[in-house]
Amino acid sequence: MISKNPTSFALPISKKNVAPHFGIAWDPSKDHKTAIRAGFGLYYAQEVSNLVTNERASLAPFNSGNDTITLTAGSSGFFDFSRGAGTSTFDFTPALTGTLKTALPIVAAGQAVYISAPPLTIPTLQVTGTGLVINNNLRTPYSMQYNAGVQRELPVDTVVDVNFIYSRSVHDFTRDIDGANIFPGNGAPITLGDGTKPTRQITIVNSDGFSRYRALTVRVDKRFSRHFQYTASYALSRFETTVPDGLGLGAGAVVNRNVKANFGPGSLDRTQRLVLSGVANLPGGFRASLISTWYSGLPASILVGSADLLGNGINGSLLPGTGRGSLGRDVDSVQKLNSLIVAYNQSPPPARRCPEADARHSCWKFPTTSVSATHSSRKTCSSPRISRFARRSPSS
Repeated sequence: MISKNPTSFALPISKKNVAPHFGIAWDPSKDHKTAIRAGFGLYYAQEVSNLVTNERASLAPFNSGNDTITLTAGSSGFFDFSRGAGTSTFDFTPALTGTLKTALPIVAAGQAVYISAPPLTIPTLQVTGTGLVINNNLRTPYSMQYNAGVQRELPVDTVVDVNFIYSRSVHDFTRDIDGANIFPGNGAPITLGDGTKPTRQITIVNSDGFSRYRALTVRVDKRFSRHFQYTASYALSRFETTVPDGLGLGAGAVVNRNVKANFGPGSLDRTQRLVLSGVANLPGGFRASLISTWYSGLPASILVGSADLLGNGINGSLLPGTGRGSLGRDVDSVQKLNSLIVAYNQSPPPARRCPEADARHSCWKFPTTSVSATHSSRKTCSSPRISRFARRSPSS
């Protein structure tokens, strides 16, 4: 990585992101051993800084920021920093044939040539034909969180706590991986400012994602007395999202440009979760402790290998009739899985997918035959086939 002198720019700060919080607690009993609580809060997410820096690298004039130069042994190390003008060139090839000690001065000399090279007047994206840009209407993600519950003190220093939790997030970051429409399923290719059509993918960051979390939790606490304590906590929940990327970068779409088709159980969804823990004082000054966690199976998406059934640039399309995280949720048996596989294998190979179709509802358009005296415009397409799964019988 080589860079020129960085210049700092202050990011605009919005003062309209009001985040109210409300809470209430009520003691309905005369013995003061019961508490009913409810609350609401609106919470804004932090902006992901590397999304901004990646866009700056794409939109800044070429040679005005950072460049990563990949040098591979056996290939030419010649690099033209002026991209065709021939005014600022350097040959890194000698660095590939010597030792690290002899290579470092060569790389430093190449860096000096890069730093002295004048920046071009056009954006880096227009020179390289690829990059990442942020939607001008990008919104700050936020979540609305609700909770309501009741707590009751029981005999033997024990407290039971039951709560319902609901969280809804909006404006989560998503990615259109083909803003240039390189792939036919996304429409006609765009035209760049210089009148040329891009030949590589351009990623656009949007803020149209959303998620939902619902949970019923039960917790029993035995406070430390009589030489021991324990906690039992159980949660029945469902987490659904359009973006499985836990880093907030918007990656991981299974259907491009169709947010609703991406909505489904996230990779962190656990239908049931039970945690048991305890501590006990033993004779002789010893202490024993235990913690154990049990949770139900995680969801998974059912993909057709590396096939791009929709022609939108995502390799690994969802099996028609399924959505994100279907395996282990709505597809909860081998019989259901096999029936979907059989239906897919028996369907005719599509020429392309209808733009109006979503992940769960197939809408296929097939090739038409047009025969002339010299040729036929009918094209033969092949789709990958999937093997069925069989439940193993118990061995004797």
